[in-house]
Amino acid sequence: MDRCFLLSTDSLPKGGFPETADAIFQFLLVCIFETAITLIAIFVVDKIGRKILWMIGSVLMIIALTLGGLVFQYDLKGWYVLVIMFSMSAAHGIGMGPLPWLMMSEIYPNRIRARAVALTTTVIWIFGWFAPWIFPKLREISTNIMGTDAGAIWFWLIFCVLSVIFGLTILPETKGAR
Repeated sequence: MDRCFLLSTDSLPKGGFPETADAIFQFLLVCIFETAITLIAIFVVDKIGRKILWMIGSVLMIIALTLGGLVFQYDLKGWYVLVIMFSMSAAHGIGMGPLPWLMMSEIYPNRIRARAVALTTTVIWIFGWFAPWIFPKLREISTNIMGTDAGAIWFWLIFCVLSVIFGLTILPETKGAR
């Protein structure tokens, strides 16, 4: 799950960064940090294993989303928001960012690989389109029900919990499988 939809145009101002230039700079720092974490994941994925990184990324995302929801629930500002953004970026950069692309080329048998990767890529792209579109609507619903954006952030916990369940029950380790 990509964290960029959480960083919509008014998330940073709500988090205590009202100046557009400050918000853009903070977003840039988060993206640079995520790139660095992703590069680290690239170098350790063959040593640690895909499944372990998947689980670490999923659990870290659950923690980051839980804390992120609390930050918005209690209207915390400033560095709390940045810590959450960096945490989400680290979790994404370790697991959900690079691993699906790597694993889908390893997980499918050769006879169906091309079609399966095409289908999987299509699903990822559709979800990638859907997530930022629905997030403002989730924020509106959350604000109407809870009075904060927290519920919109906690909604994505469902997918992270499903990711952990998938990792524990179905996902095979593809490290060294060639």
